[in-house]
Amino acid sequence: MNVFTLFIAIASVVASVASGAAEKNCRTPIANRYVNADHGYSFLVPKGYGGQWQSPCNYDPATKDCMCIGNHGLYISLNKTAGINVFSSFAADLVDDAGNDPKPQIILASMVKFQEHSAKELRATSFRVEAATVLGNHGKRILMRWVDPDTKTPMTKVSYQLATRFYKSQRPSAELTVSLIAPDAEFDSWQPLFGEVLNSFKWLPDR
Repeated sequence: MNVFTLFIAIASVVASVASGAAEKNCRTPIANRYVNADHGYSFLVPKGYGGQWQSPCNYDPATKDCMCIGNHGLYISLNKTAGINVFSSFAADLVDDAGNDPKPQIILASMVKFQEHSAKELRATSFRVEAATVLGNHGKRILMRWVDPDTKTPMTKVSYQLATRFYKSQRPSAELTVSLIAPDAEFDSWQPLFGEVLNSFKWLPDR
């Protein structure tokens, strides 16, 4: 190999490495503040933890960013058995025949029915629904307990179900569920961290 050929080979390797280094790793956990402009909210991921996308993401060379199949929130793993789940989506199935977006009250009622169905599937030992408010947004608080069929571990889940853009918005509301899921034995120890997440929520203004 002559000097010129060697130079070209080295340059190609360097360019390849540089190109690879520029790519964003779409599996890297999200830290700090997560913003969901589509559904109208943001929140802080607790310090020392990372949130994973709720839908598959791949790197797009054209935009030099991660492209995800929908922007639905994050799952924050606390350990192997506990986690904080933030999931949101537009309630497309509730749009009426005239194409009108559903009112927040209709969204909340539908979300509660879904949780009732989930409780039946899990054979929940208890299920309680009550009114709740998170930073001014009216919603529902659902407490559910069941026994994991595989590990026989008693589990607890508390969920805050909210409709974003609740007040006088020109954009459609999205359904948002914020949950803490953990074994009964450690559930109380995670409540303060869960409270941090809830208290960090901000509702985004319409554009």
